[in-house]
Order: sequence, then C-alpha cells, then structure tokens
Amino acid sequence: MVAKVIAILLLLHSSAILAQSQFKAPDYEWSKHVVIGGSEEFNCNETNYMAPLQPSDRIEWVLPDSKRVTTGWSDDHRSLRNITNAGHIINAIMHIKDVQPSIFGYYICRVSRNAGSEVGYTRYGLNLGGAPFADPWEKYQYNLMVGGIAGAVVLVVSTFLCLVYKFRYKELEDGRYKDTSRYTGQPMKSTAVYDNAAMDSSQDSIFKNGDTKPAASTDTHM
Repeated sequence: MVAKVIAILLLLHSSAILAQSQFKAPDYEWSKHVVIGGSEEFNCNETNYMAPLQPSDRIEWVLPDSKRVTTGWSDDHRSLRNITNAGHIINAIMHIKDVQPSIFGYYICRVSRNAGSEVGYTRYGLNLGGAPFADPWEKYQYNLMVGGIAGAVVLVVSTFLCLVYKFRYKELEDGRYKDTSRYTGQPMKSTAVYDNAAMDSSQDSIFKNGDTKPAASTDTHM
C-alpha cells in the first residue's frame, strides 16, 4: 500500500513538471504595451514557433473585430505587407501606426496550406495603458494546475491514512470489545440495608394478625 502511494506521488510530481514546461510563457514578446499615438509591428513568422513557409501557403491576419485580411489590406491605422524571397511570400508583417483605443486587442496571424489545413498561427496582444494586455486564463492556468495537483496529493494521502485507520486500528478496537465476552461472573447482589418506616409498619401489622411475632422477653430478675 505504501509503495503504491509513493508511486502515485511521484507520478503527480512528474505531471507538475511536465505542466510547467507546457505552459511556460513563450520566448517571443507577444503582448505589446504601447501608448496612444504610438506605432508597433507584428511579425507573423516568428522563429521556432511557425513552421517554415512554403510558396503555396496562405497567410491571413485576424483582427480584434474578427475581420480577416490578406495581402495588400490597409486602413487608417494598419497595413499588411508581405516579405518575399524569389517571388514567394515568406512572411507577413502587420504595421500599426497612430494607435488608438478602437484598434487594441488580439491580432492573430494564420498560415494554411492549399488543402485548407492550418499550419500554425502566431498571436499578439495590443494593449493601451495599464498592465500589459494578456488573457487571464493564460496568466493563472499554471498556478491553477499546480494547486489542483497539490490538492490531489493531499486527497491521496488523506485517503491512505483513512484506510490505514479503518483496516488496522478499527480491527484492534473491534477485537478489544469482542474479548469482553470471554469473561463470566455471578450477577451482582445488593447487600444494602434501607431504613423504611412504611415497611416496618407493614411487618408489625402482619405479626399482630398472625401472632407470629415473638413476644418481647421480660427480665424477672431484680
């Protein structure tokens, strides 16, 4: 039983380490903190995060209002330009100028093949003032996972201790109470004497009616 508990604890510990590596914040700075009127650029093909692009790949950006834009798109504050090599698109950069509150939020670059399957995506957050723009779930998901694993460890240990008590100490207690049945003895008898005037009066009445009460002896010796 102890060996199984230790094995479970080791498994949970390794899961926590794996979770830490999986939910570690990426190396690239995806959350951009800018001021009103400033400018920023978002690079679609980040090193080590996007698969190498092929000439036939389709690149599109998803704006905070869910609008999808491709090569050549622009508005008053944003423009999309492609980086080419030998006539093939190898990257797409979203350039933002004169930043205003109306355009802050998530910017996502998606890359897909001709067949429509998504190769990968890069996400950025454009934040204006205050704390850096970030998803609350991404901020706290690692702490929540570690807390859940710690709670599971406590639950396993508590369950183990309860089982030990039930199958070990509870049997000892039951056996102790069962052992008392082996001892036998005579019923307890009361030897106490009670002073009861009503009982004495009743006995005097019986003796008078039946003349069974011995007469009091008289001493005739002077």
